[in-house]
Amino acid sequence: MFKEKSNLFKKAVAAISIAGLTLSLTACGNTASSSPDTASDTSAASADASDTAGGSGEKYRIGLSMGTSNTEFCMKLMSEVENACAENPDVELTTLSADSDANTQVTNIDNLVTSGVDAICIYPVDPEICADAMKRARDAGIHVVIVDQMPSDTDSFDVGISVSMHDLGAGVNEMASDWIDATFPDAADGTVKVGVLGLWATEQFAERCDVFNEIADYNAKAVVCESYDHNISNFATETAQNVEILLQKHPDINVILCFTDTQATIAEEAIQKNKDAMNLNLDEIAIFTVDHSTASFELLGRSADGESCLRGIVTTNLGVGQLLYDCAVKNYDPSELVDGKIKYQEIYQISTSNMDDYAQYILN
Repeated sequence: MFKEKSNLFKKAVAAISIAGLTLSLTACGNTASSSPDTASDTSAASADASDTAGGSGEKYRIGLSMGTSNTEFCMKLMSEVENACAENPDVELTTLSADSDANTQVTNIDNLVTSGVDAICIYPVDPEICADAMKRARDAGIHVVIVDQMPSDTDSFDVGISVSMHDLGAGVNEMASDWIDATFPDAADGTVKVGVLGLWATEQFAERCDVFNEIADYNAKAVVCESYDHNISNFATETAQNVEILLQKHPDINVILCFTDTQATIAEEAIQKNKDAMNLNLDEIAIFTVDHSTASFELLGRSADGESCLRGIVTTNLGVGQLLYDCAVKNYDPSELVDGKIKYQEIYQISTSNMDDYAQYILN
């Protein structure tokens, strides 16, 4: 199911504010997405929206409720939805950001209901807190689409766009396993050291992290020597501290598995800083991560010349803004929804061998 297709620490931390971290981390969270090749294809959706609007010049109004708007992912998501709406003169878009405050987002959703929109798209701060407001929207006859985290009450939305946390973790383990076999073909079982930089803050997050700790099930040569949990409120600082501890305890570490690419960039920074003092063999160290950003994509490219240890990215949300728009204008096949509600996104494995296929999307 998988497709292969300065100061970096400061760049990464600047790209993801701690206030919006929960949102950006779960941007790869429980959904089939548009691939990079189809992300810009809006013709079918435009036709469907015209039909939904009645074809009489009456606008089909979409409200986009963002939990936050200050991360790279969120800005790209908003831009994709805006571009898709701009392709159809019969569609009108209103965007409201909650600035990472769940109660503000509830108010924003209620305001969109009062304004009489036809559909509401939600990127939630907290899906459980938003659920009642979402139900009020549905009761008012509004089509409700939520992306990323799903509330437990599935009656609160019409379509949920999500991704399998387990499969994201499995994708990372698969890439790491392939690298281990290529780099240590004759290694004995349990001799390739692996460190895990995780985040067990929620049940959904834990599903991904638990898979990382099972890397030995994917490759018997691997053994997890350290596994670190991190607090969202002090995420970047704790990650930096734990990477330093990991390198001090295990200067012969071979693989670092990261919950998100912010951790990957921090790990890379620490490795480069300590490579001489700790006599690190960079050819025998590999970082693999979930999530993409311009910073991590740059590091991946540099690994081709031995200038970085980030060797693989597993990601989703490629064209998710277009997918969100399609669902808002009801341009989807209901029979493809899991349990009649959930649309699962595709997962991509990106390495130096196929990163050109994704460069235009990620770096645009």
